This record gives sequence, structure tokens and C-alpha cells, in this order.
Amino acid sequence: MMAPPNHHLLRVAAGILFTGVIASYGCAASDSPDETSSDATGSSQVGSGSSAGGNTTATAGVGGSGGGFSTVQSGSGGEDICEEVTADAEVVPLDVVLVLDRSGSMETSGLWTPFIKAMSDFITAPQSAGLSVGMSFFPDASLNECPNGYGACKETLYGSSSSIPVALSELPMGETTLLTALQAQAAEGQCTPTFGALKGTLNFAMSHQEANPQRKTIVVLASDGAPNGCPANPIDANDPDEIAKLASNAFYFNGVQVFTIAIAGANVADLDKIAKAGGTTAAFDVTSDISAFLQKMQDIQGTVLACDFLIPDSGESEFDAQKVNVVYTPGNGGTPKKIPQVSSPSACGDSDGWYYDNPAMPSKISLCKGSCDEVQADDMASVAVAFGCPTVIK
Repeated sequence: MMAPPNHHLLRVAAGILFTGVIASYGCAASDSPDETSSDATGSSQVGSGSSAGGNTTATAGVGGSGGGFSTVQSGSGGEDICEEVTADAEVVPLDVVLVLDRSGSMETSGLWTPFIKAMSDFITAPQSAGLSVGMSFFPDASLNECPNGYGACKETLYGSSSSIPVALSELPMGETTLLTALQAQAAEGQCTPTFGALKGTLNFAMSHQEANPQRKTIVVLASDGAPNGCPANPIDANDPDEIAKLASNAFYFNGVQVFTIAIAGANVADLDKIAKAGGTTAAFDVTSDISAFLQKMQDIQGTVLACDFLIPDSGESEFDAQKVNVVYTPGNGGTPKKIPQVSSPSACGDSDGWYYDNPAMPSKISLCKGSCDEVQADDMASVAVAFGCPTVIK
């Protein structure tokens, strides 16, 4: 397999340093894949280790741009020397597809104006530069009355494999387009067709992710109320369990995650269920303070950027997906450790691990929840990608 495309930009997201480490390994036959001896730490500082009794120890890699060198020295016993060259790892470009509730309850509760302000602030925030953002509003403005033939429940109103109502626009260039679309909306819908809105949007998101494997596509659903007004046949479109299945299907198909934001009036437990099915932990809760919406959007952004990154160029004409390791180094100078690989998002559970976006032709590495939580909790953590030795498998 040829090496994945070359990507060289330093990744610093949510306080976590990500460096890709290109390694030229001469791994001895006695080396075990799960030994830390051949770890490539990718730390921003150079450390050293000692060797004894034939065990290999590793110096830390040099972080930052420019591709510094660090050497992994073998111990006594004639083992080969492993030399590592650091390469900057590019932040995964992020596409955010928003599914926003414009039902009348948002107006009567007084939440609509601060909600639009928070969304506008997110779009214009300096931290949003580089994001691509698209939007869908439900119910569709032309069909506010869901019970009238269930028109507003139709998924095709909210997205197809090729489009969504407000197309993805890269920020900051797309600010005007997105802000205009926001200001054109009014909270006057007579129902909450969450099932159709999410299904149509996910149809687009999954197709977009498949066509753009080196990007990360996520969906953010924000709502203030329970799904209602849609048919219960052949399935109950108002049942949160059925809506959660949509999120689960998207996540396990190609890793599209669904985040949810609970606005005052929403059933937080139901949105928790949808979020967890969509590969995220729980709903972001702003039921007591709509002004926290902007911060929750930025928290979502930081979560994604901290746990998904592109595979750097291996520097070889042939890329061996079975000789890639992900190494986490604690910010307190603790011992680096290899994160084990799992086969797919469904194999993660809540424990540690990482997986390829596409095992047959990988371009991205994603951390499982356990590993993601661990590195996010460590402001000075570094994560390195090391090439050349057998992958540690969980």
C-alpha cells in the first residue's frame, strides 16, 4: 500500500501536543510489540533512558516543526538501533453540520434571541477559523404543520447524500452566508420533527465523510423539546430510541459522530441517549443557562480536534498499516505508553484504544473514548505516531 498523502503542520488542540514521528526501525527479532522499549514519544522535550540486561529504552522525540531527530538506542546484546525523525502532524480539518430546532417553543420561552446570538458568536469567534460549517433547521419553514400530511417530517427536507439546506462554508470566509441564513430564521414551527431532521442531515454527513476521508465530519443537534408531530408507522419517529439508532448507524458506518445540546425544555436523558449512540459521551447541557451555548460549541470543537488526527507521511514508498503505533506521553514526564489498536469504533467501548478511519486505506487515526478522555485531561500530554514496528493490538 502506498503511503498516505503528506501532511505537515503542527497540531496543538485543546492544550494537547500532537506530533507525528517517522521512524526508521531495525526491530530485533526478540522485540515484543507491546514493549515500551521502541516507543517514539514525540515529546516537546528531549529525555533519556538507560539500558540494562538487553532491554531497549527510548529517548524522547523532539517536538515542534522542522523535523528534529531522536535516537532509540538498543541495550546490550547486539540489538539494532532505531532512529526516529519527527514530522509535524496536521490538524484534521473539521466539518460541523448543525441541526437546529426552530420550533415555536424557542420563541415563547424567550430562548430564540440568545440562541441566535450564541450561534452568531460561534461563527465569528477567532477559534472557529478554519472550520467548515453547514446548517439545517427543523421543522422546515415552508411546512411548519407536521400533522398536515406529516410534510415537515420528511428527511429529504433536511439533507440528501449531496446537500443540506445551508451548505458547508469555511470560516471566516463563509461568515456572511451563515449569519444571513441564521437571521432569516424564525422560531415558529408547530412541531419538532427530530427524526426526519437528523436522518436527512446524517445522510449528507455520511456521504460527505466518505467522499472526504481526510476531513472529520460531525453533526451537532440542538433542541429544546421532545420529538413530536410525526408518524408512528412503520416506526415511531417520536421515539428517542429510534432517533438514537440513526446516530449509532452513522457512527459505526464511517465514524460520523453526533453531539447533542440540550436547551431548556429538552429531555436531557433522551439527548444523552442520542449522543452516546452517536459516539459521544452525553448531551452538553445548557438548560439552566443558554449563554453557555457558545462555550459548549467550543468544547465540542476541542473534543474532536484532540482525538482525531491525520496519519503523517511515513517517508516510505510503501505504507504498512500493520506497523503503526500511537504513543501517549503524560505531560508530567511519566512513562510513555503505547495505546492499543482496536478494529473499529464499535470495539472501543469506554476503554482505551485507537482505530483507523478506513483499515483498507487509512488516512486518519481516532482515539477511543477512554484514551481521548485521558489525553484531554492532561493539558501537556503529547501523542505521537510511530512507524516501523508491529502494531500493538488490543
